[in-house]
Amino acid sequence: KKRRRWGRGSGSGRGKQSGFGHQKSRSTPRAFEGGQTPLYKRLPKIGFFNSSQKSFQILNLSKIQEFITMGRLIPSPDKMITMRDLLYSGIVSQVN
Repeated sequence: KKRRRWGRGSGSGRGKQSGFGHQKSRSTPRAFEGGQTPLYKRLPKIGFFNSSQKSFQILNLSKIQEFITMGRLIPSPDKMITMRDLLYSGIVSQVN
């Protein structure tokens, strides 16, 4: 049996769409609403993202005293407690 040759004119019986029918769009974007203005464009913009925002951790004197009594934070009488001491003892998780 001879192989069929697709797409060789309408007279061949296998022309024009070559057995694939009418073409449709393969995929549409997620927010596509059939030509209507999408919802994310109809709603107003609200707020902004502050990239230079600093995050703070709450640290009470009672928590420092608790760590001193547990022995995890050892203050020296002639030096001040620094951020490095607080970080190493585990009171503060990260220093910006």
